[in-house]
Amino acid sequence: MAVEPVSCLALNLGADHHAIDDALWPGRLVNKGMRNSVISRTRSWLGRNADGEAYFPRVQHTGDSRYRLAQAVTCDWKTFQNFARTGLACHDEDGELALRRALALVRGRPFAAIDPHRYVWAEPAVQGEGAAVR
Repeated sequence: MAVEPVSCLALNLGADHHAIDDALWPGRLVNKGMRNSVISRTRSWLGRNADGEAYFPRVQHTGDSRYRLAQAVTCDWKTFQNFARTGLACHDEDGELALRRALALVRGRPFAAIDPHRYVWAEPAVQGEGAAVR
């Protein structure tokens, strides 16, 4: 279950507990213990960096009581966005290379292999990703 909360947080920078509940358990009433159990397992699964800082900090340490991943945690979508931004800004060989690197990350529709009833929260991001590639 840790992959889904990490994916959700990677695509939605900063989420409160209501957003986490709605994303991971749509339409269900979630108690604090259930959420905290999943969050705790996810935090353990991600671990810590060499300095001992959690890749998934406790909500009390975020400054705004929102769940978020450390900046060191990244995903293909963020990498794609960075390459695309660079490629579109530079009208030279470096820009072309950045765009090629962005497109090399595209391997079909995001989340296509997952049960369609899961990851419903990702649909707006999937639509945005598709538009970015077109």
